Amino acid sequence: VPPGSPGATLTKLSASPNPSGLRVGFWEVYNKQAHTLSAMGKRPSSRVGFDNWATLEKTPGVYSFPEFTGYGAVHNYGQSILAAVNLSFTGKTARGPQPVGCSQSAQQTIPCFYNDDITDAQTRAAAKRFLYAYVQQLLAKVGSLVLTIDYEVVSNYRLSAPGSEARAAQWGAWYVEAAAVARQAAQDAGKADQLKLQPIVNGNPFAAGNPLGLGAAHNPWLTRVVAASDFLALDTYHS
Repeated sequence: VPPGSPGATLTKLSASPNPSGLRVGFWEVYNKQAHTLSAMGKRPSSRVGFDNWATLEKTPGVYSFPEFTGYGAVHNYGQSILAAVNLSFTGKTARGPQPVGCSQSAQQTIPCFYNDDITDAQTRAAAKRFLYAYVQQLLAKVGSLVLTIDYEVVSNYRLSAPGSEARAAQWGAWYVEAAAVARQAAQDAGKADQLKLQPIVNGNPFAAGNPLGLGAAHNPWLTRVVAASDFLALDTYHS
């Protein structure tokens, strides 16, 4: 609040659990859980961040995993963790201008020493090796969690654009394979019950021309992705 201003009024609301099971969550920018906890009270879950393959594998086959301290803190508040790791977004699919050479952006997640295409066999195998190690490291550091593989795929793969069916099928096939790798990593670590998977779709499916509004028959990739997961999350900025 600026000096000299009359101040601000905050009203704390109370609510009952939604009988449908639908949950509304918050993202507290990595380390602000304590602030929202004091202001709004305990919630079922908390989003904790977005990891990027390219930033964690700077040298082929060498992974620099963080300590995930901010992630683990969520459990201290009695909330479940919603984490995300981005693996397949490229300069070909991402929004906006892309970096040149070996620099990376949030939307370009494949390390520059691999072919910038998740359908490339070597890139795909490298992504799976990374994901396997990432899941085991994350479970060891923070315990049980819900993981999103490739965050907000609709915007990052431009799947709301007419003619995006081929891109959608490409990503859906990749996700099913990646989900199997993640589950195998958890199982091999003896922690299969501690990992849940949750893809996130976003955007406005009711916009004119949006192929996502054409239902399951037009979007078989999404039904396969959901079948390989435990939950489905919706980021609904449009409403």
